[in-house]
Amino acid sequence: GGIIAAWVGNIDNTLQGRIENVHVTNSAISIADKGYVGGIAGQSGSGRFVKCSFNGTVTRVASGTGTSNYPIAGILAYARKDVELNDCHTSGELKSNQRYICGGVVGWAENKIKITGCSNAMTLYSKMGYVGGILGLASEGGEISGCFNTGKITNDATDAGGIVGGAKSV
Repeated sequence: GGIIAAWVGNIDNTLQGRIENVHVTNSAISIADKGYVGGIAGQSGSGRFVKCSFNGTVTRVASGTGTSNYPIAGILAYARKDVELNDCHTSGELKSNQRYICGGVVGWAENKIKITGCSNAMTLYSKMGYVGGILGLASEGGEISGCFNTGKITNDATDAGGIVGGAKSV
């Protein structure tokens, strides 16, 4: 991640992390192959992201023909459990040359998530995978309200959406 490489909070909800008023500007984050890559954090369990923003580029340049689902996103790549985002905003560019989950704000929400008042103005591109302006993939539902996307979304496959790229159990 741009600020936090690993965790905010923990998966069993006994430790709740909070990231508030964190702003990353003119940043370039790049990774090859596996890993969770977000403009603010790689992954979170029971974390709260409030009034955060990311401006810059997030890029995955994978070698070979991998089919991994490691997500990338403007704010948080992987939301594991009980994660909330409020008033978070992204701009810049996010791109992946392999099959990955890509989200302007959140890449993959494995369990229920709550996203409120967030926006994406990033240009998003994935060669293949789930691509969404706010959330790339929701595995167990959740709530998204008061959010909007103005970024261009391009996916060489079929799973792309202005707000959510896909919602299914994986």
